[in-house]
Amino acid sequence: MKKAIVASVASMLLLNSSLFADMKADTKALVEETVKYCKSVSKDECFKAINSSKFIKGELFIFAFDYEAVGVANGKIPKLIGKKLWNLKNPDGVYVFREQVKTAKKPDGGWFQYKWKKPDGSPIMKLSFIKDVDGTFYVGSGMTVK
Repeated sequence: MKKAIVASVASMLLLNSSLFADMKADTKALVEETVKYCKSVSKDECFKAINSSKFIKGELFIFAFDYEAVGVANGKIPKLIGKKLWNLKNPDGVYVFREQVKTAKKPDGGWFQYKWKKPDGSPIMKLSFIKDVDGTFYVGSGMTVK
């Protein structure tokens, strides 16, 4: 009986880690696809595409900010467009967008984990992949970490 339970738990953990790895790969691929597209068109066309459903895959969507943390495009939360979020702290006191800017400035972008508030105000953990597009703005996409 104990062996069956241990095997079942181990199987669930393996499945969850496999799903997590797949979700990370999907998140990064969406960001890379967006960067490639945005480098091939004007900023206006890039932002229009991000604001449309072009870069929405399931729960994943693209957000874009300039390096002063002003929202320039967002696939699911349009109210962030035009908002300067440089001084926004998460529930842990972390300046989320300052950290995103640091991550975006790395040569190949990178991952950033942080707490975020859901629309109802409850906190959730997010893991986002962030990458520079042209030195004036970056794009990213995040997944909920359970």
